[in-house]
Amino acid sequence: SFTDTGLTNGTTYYYVVLANNAAGASAASPQVVAIPTLPTAPAAPTGVTGSAGASDQTRFDSGGEVRISWPAVPNATSYNIKQYDSGSGNFNTVHTQSGTVFFQPDLSIGTTYKYVVSAVNSFGESANSTEIDLTPVETAPDAPTNLTATATGSGSIALNWTQAAWQYPSFAFLFHINRGPSASGPFTTLMDISTNNVVDVGLTPGTQYCYIVTGYNSVGESASSNAVCATA
Repeated sequence: SFTDTGLTNGTTYYYVVLANNAAGASAASPQVVAIPTLPTAPAAPTGVTGSAGASDQTRFDSGGEVRISWPAVPNATSYNIKQYDSGSGNFNTVHTQSGTVFFQPDLSIGTTYKYVVSAVNSFGESANSTEIDLTPVETAPDAPTNLTATATGSGSIALNWTQAAWQYPSFAFLFHINRGPSASGPFTTLMDISTNNVVDVGLTPGTQYCYIVTGYNSVGESASSNAVCATA
């Protein structure tokens, strides 16, 4: 093997190899062609997508929030997230990070925010990605998921369910606990709570109880969770 150095960047070079011994040189190998190039700044990010909604209150934020993500760019070591500033008429960097998911809280509900992303390495910064426009709005929450019901003793059933830490359309302020005699209902609202777990007490031992849970906020009520049943 052989490394040729001190070449001119961007110039085409042609090579052949001959084998030698005391009797002389062989015929030449097939020709190969190479063009040396210097490392460059990364390409601009592609496939930038985003979501916008009301902030999840468990993140202790207020107002609206956006989430932006993109596929990793080869040879990039960090990314600049830029937001359009109407005052300057420019996209200004609001955050630099190594990851490919960006959250921005404390935004105004109903206001449209414009973003681009660029990739960076030690050789420079890429061009900006295609612009993405996001408008935080508040809507009824998504349905709770992964509802479980577990008998915890004579006459009591523990309920647990999941709400994603980042959830669109919007975070639920309260959960309606609905109880019925079977998985198909009919269900009646038992209580409203602000946590994602509760123990239903005072039940008749040996009796089956079934539950669904819905989320609620100032806009409206979610669809129902999965139905679950347990025997007290």
